[in-house]
Amino acid sequence: MPRDRYQHGWIEETGKKVKKWKGHYYVYILTVDGKEKRRHCSAILGLKSEMRKWEAERELEKSLSERVEGTVKPSPIQT
Repeated sequence: MPRDRYQHGWIEETGKKVKKWKGHYYVYILTVDGKEKRRHCSAILGLKSEMRKWEAERELEKSLSERVEGTVKPSPIQT
């Protein structure tokens, strides 16, 4: 049984003219042969002019709890 994980992810500032907050995190996928694979995911959290860094971190944490949930799910796509 895979172990539960909790992560915070990380934030970076992206964009040349219009600055945005981009959040990064990992998703662990269970392959068909029973091994785990780590996949990098990212999401645009909002404009830098509209939110501060701590607000973007809270937004990432909220979306992580919805997406990842700390469990590993089997993926039929992996071979």
